[in-house]
Amino acid sequence: MEPIDETFETRNRNERGVALIMSLFVLAILSLVGITYMTSSTLETKINSNSRSSYPAFYAAEAGLEEGTYRLIGSAVNPIALSLVDAPTKVVYIRQNTSIVPTDSSSPYYDTEYTSSGFTTVSYASTNQSSNMMPYQWVKISMKTKRLSGHDVDNTGLATNQDVPVYYDGAEYLYSPPTINPTKTGFRVYQITAFASAAGSGYRLRREISSAGFPGMPGAVYLPGPLPTYSAPSSNPFIIDGNDQAGGPAKPAMGVLNAAADAAVTAAIPANRLDHYTGSGGWPDIQDVSSGLSTSLNTPQGLEDVLSTITPYANGTYASGTTTCSGAGCWGTSGAPKINVFNGDCNLGNGTGYGILIVRGNFSMQGNGAFYGLILVVGQGTMTFSGGGNGSINGGIIVAKTRDAGGSVLGSLGNPSLSWNGGGGNGVRYNSTLVNQMFTNMGFLKLAYKEIT
Repeated sequence: MEPIDETFETRNRNERGVALIMSLFVLAILSLVGITYMTSSTLETKINSNSRSSYPAFYAAEAGLEEGTYRLIGSAVNPIALSLVDAPTKVVYIRQNTSIVPTDSSSPYYDTEYTSSGFTTVSYASTNQSSNMMPYQWVKISMKTKRLSGHDVDNTGLATNQDVPVYYDGAEYLYSPPTINPTKTGFRVYQITAFASAAGSGYRLRREISSAGFPGMPGAVYLPGPLPTYSAPSSNPFIIDGNDQAGGPAKPAMGVLNAAADAAVTAAIPANRLDHYTGSGGWPDIQDVSSGLSTSLNTPQGLEDVLSTITPYANGTYASGTTTCSGAGCWGTSGAPKINVFNGDCNLGNGTGYGILIVRGNFSMQGNGAFYGLILVVGQGTMTFSGGGNGSINGGIIVAKTRDAGGSVLGSLGNPSLSWNGGGGNGVRYNSTLVNQMFTNMGFLKLAYKEIT
């Protein structure tokens, strides 16, 4: 029998101790990993649960933003008149039911911004939602102002001029378009704020919107082009007035794009009728408005693009060769203005129209003819008014040559022609409300979006 190797036995016992320690260490690590996975799984479950419970409130608030935006469109079901939010002190709340009073600080649905907003005139409207599967509590509609934006938009300090409105001209926010440039007439910016609460979660979302329509009139009559032709009447009652009949900022009686055009148009006015052209400047109020003018109004393609935003909403579109509209009330009425597009010549005659009239060829009308809205003679750029009468144009006129005889868009503006013969009490009177009356039917640009915490 061989002797036992005691050194080997001792080493074996020591190794068995190390193995036990290693096993316990590995077991501890596995336990920690298991606990981590369990904790992570529990946390994920809670997050998913919270997300599921908050989704209804978020999407309900989103639905509120969409309804608030839609209800401002003039052709909407149960539209909200812009006159209800045309001042910094006015606000409209759309609510699910009459028990929701956002102005009541004791209400669970209190609008926490209400007290600091300076509103004094509150109007309420009922929701258009047909069911309450995903209801919001309220939607607030108001103008955007310095006070509501929280930004010193006019650099006078947050505590002064708090009710300065904010405008948008298609390219930038403006706080006072006439101060920046008389040719810039931005559209008001509106804030739509929606609040929704569901399953213990609440969301308040805000969207800023503005008109997607016309970028603004550079004058009661605008003749863009290097050297427009103007034939002026000598009738004593005839006037072109750039003072806004709707109470907004005055415009030039006639706007042109350079000094030569200014001189040519002025020279065409009888010397004893110069004071019949009034507006934002001295008479005769013919002004070069080219400085700072948007490219949408001083280039052929820009003007064509403006027309492209309008024509999809036309009530009547007439091919070249058809010079008058058809059907009862086809020219529009005061209660139902219309958009008519003539792809050739158009003759209003002694008729009366309301809305927007787009003419690609020559536009003609007679002494008792009248129009209330915006006339865009853009294409061949010629307009003829003939005969005595008492009809007038209330709104604004643009006559621009943007296309050649074959219909192709020009690289630069041609020379437009406006021939006004005959007497009577007719003329042109600028009216911003009538110019813009149709654009609320065309929807709104969505300018900004955020969650209010």
